[in-house]
Amino acid sequence: MTLKDVLSPYGIHTASELARKISMSRQQASEIWTGKVGIGKKVGKRIADAPGCPFHLLLLYRDKLYRDKDESRHESP
Repeated sequence: MTLKDVLSPYGIHTASELARKISMSRQQASEIWTGKVGIGKKVGKRIADAPGCPFHLLLLYRDKLYRDKDESRHESP
């Protein structure tokens, strides 16, 4: 599951659209979009409020992102 998967049904298909909808820099939105940084409570609430995306979907995405990062840290080379 990607952030695009979560937000596409609500009309946000790119990091630029996300940045515009929640008044965030494109760089910050891109880092969130690609999973380089996580989504905190405040930003998650802003994302959920802008397109009307249910907040719990963002929490599911965030939890998966953290699990994936944790698993990749524990993989042997």
